[in-house]
Amino acid sequence: MAVERETFKFPDELEAEKAQANQEVSDELDIQIEDDTPKEDRGKAPMPKDIVEDLENDDLNEYSEKVRERLR
Repeated sequence: MAVERETFKFPDELEAEKAQANQEVSDELDIQIEDDTPKEDRGKAPMPKDIVEDLENDDLNEYSEKVRERLR
């Protein structure tokens, strides 16, 4: 006569089993694109690229070559 024996499981093991059983596996991704532009700036044209480049490069000229490479 075989005696069936139930093994003890800790509460965290039970939770993990429940979570795994409830988890649905899906190959599809749900992507939502959110515009984080402040409301007062929405709908305006961006600055010209040459002005943006001047502003970005202006600060780099103040640093040594070694520091400029790290910042890039």
